[in-house]
Amino acid sequence: MILIKEAKQAETKNETVPVAKIPMGPNHLLFYKSREELINMLIPFFKTGLENNQFCIWGPTRLLNKEDISKVMAEAVPCFDEYTKTGQMTILPHDGYDPKESIFSPQSVFEGIAGLMKSIKPWLYDGIRLTGDRTWFE
Repeated sequence: MILIKEAKQAETKNETVPVAKIPMGPNHLLFYKSREELINMLIPFFKTGLENNQFCIWGPTRLLNKEDISKVMAEAVPCFDEYTKTGQMTILPHDGYDPKESIFSPQSVFEGIAGLMKSIKPWLYDGIRLTGDRTWFE
């Protein structure tokens, strides 16, 4: 599993922590080389979020489609289907396709995420976890 430097230690120490243990707060940038590394980072990240009653959005990636993500999450998280049925876990499709424009539209992806953020009931959750991948811009 790839580990990253904890934000507050990055400038002073050369320590790493698992992604799931990084405290909530500012954004983090993660690097990965393969589909397996991506899975190994994000499964514990989202599993921890779900277990701690956080609203989770897995954003677009070319390496994993919605069905792949659902499968690996179901293997790692008991009752994963319940999290998706209640809306606590949302997996966005990679395609970013806007049928009105008949082309890929980053704007439609952003609007979709914004709509999800507006639709949540903040009193139901103790935080938000969101991830995305720059490859859908290409």
